Amino acid sequence: MWLDETINHYELSHEVGKGGFATVYEGRRKVDGLRIACKKIDRKKLEQANIHHHPSYGNRRHVLPSLRSTVMFERLKAEITIHHQVKHRNIVELLNYFDDDKYVYLILELCSHGDLEHYLKEKKTLCESETQTIVKQVVDGLVYLHNHGIIHRDIKLSNLLLTETFEVKIADFGLAKKIPLTREQNNETICGTPNFISPEIANRIPHGFATDVWSLGILIATLLTGQSPFDTDTVHGTLSKVTHEKYELPTTFSEEAQHLVNSTLRKLAESRPNIIEIRDHPFFSKDFSRSSQSNNYKFALWGPAVDRSHDSGFAENIGQQRSTLSTESNSTSISKGAYSTHLYS
Repeated sequence: MWLDETINHYELSHEVGKGGFATVYEGRRKVDGLRIACKKIDRKKLEQANIHHHPSYGNRRHVLPSLRSTVMFERLKAEITIHHQVKHRNIVELLNYFDDDKYVYLILELCSHGDLEHYLKEKKTLCESETQTIVKQVVDGLVYLHNHGIIHRDIKLSNLLLTETFEVKIADFGLAKKIPLTREQNNETICGTPNFISPEIANRIPHGFATDVWSLGILIATLLTGQSPFDTDTVHGTLSKVTHEKYELPTTFSEEAQHLVNSTLRKLAESRPNIIEIRDHPFFSKDFSRSSQSNNYKFALWGPAVDRSHDSGFAENIGQQRSTLSTESNSTSISKGAYSTHLYS
């Protein structure tokens, strides 16, 4: 249920991110002082395409702006409708949506410690203990999404935000897709970020939940080494390595970490473990409490308890390149500037 609000119910302070169509501000809700992030999407920029198409959301009182293509509309619709439907502690909450003559506003949960991309740049590399704590939370969020038939399709460092208590939250549903659980492989759109996209997306072949599993493997390897295993100086070079499955892992990885990354980065999607199998992998039950690895980090040693309440019946049969590949172009994503916190793209 959307709250009956306008931008006048909020007080916005400073800008924390900006993109082609949207700007994100930190702010607070006047009635109770709740700190929030507000994503303002410029209607005029969207309407310049002159597409005479004015869809609306169900019983919403407002009409969405005209969009420069059906694909563009579908992407904005996904970001609002899918995001609002999901409720999980490891997913950034979309608190409200409304619009006026100038903007479409998304009111989002504030994550005051920025994103994992900036955290990793500061730390250079992470130990396996810290990586385990972080990735456990991402996996928990993906278990929830996949159990509800949602592929995120853009799991990467900059879309994983950190709360005031350093809890990890999945953000940005601009590329998310809801699919029937009985028909997984039915998407052929090329989308995502080169260093994190799966071979099936790069090759424009049907893809499903396994594409998030691939991105999760990239995430783990990147946290442990400070660099994507497929990173090159060019997008073409990276995609070539992805499609040919050319990568190497350091011998310093533990046996559990090696096995987990290698299993998630199998070229054939059907050969990868599903998200439940990943959650139950030995890497996540390994006890680092007696390890010589440093515990000098900001995350609680074990992180939040794993939420398994949505498992019932579910089974599934940082490099230099900042470009996002998508035939769903001209999104409302936010490009980041300097080391500011609260990044919502």
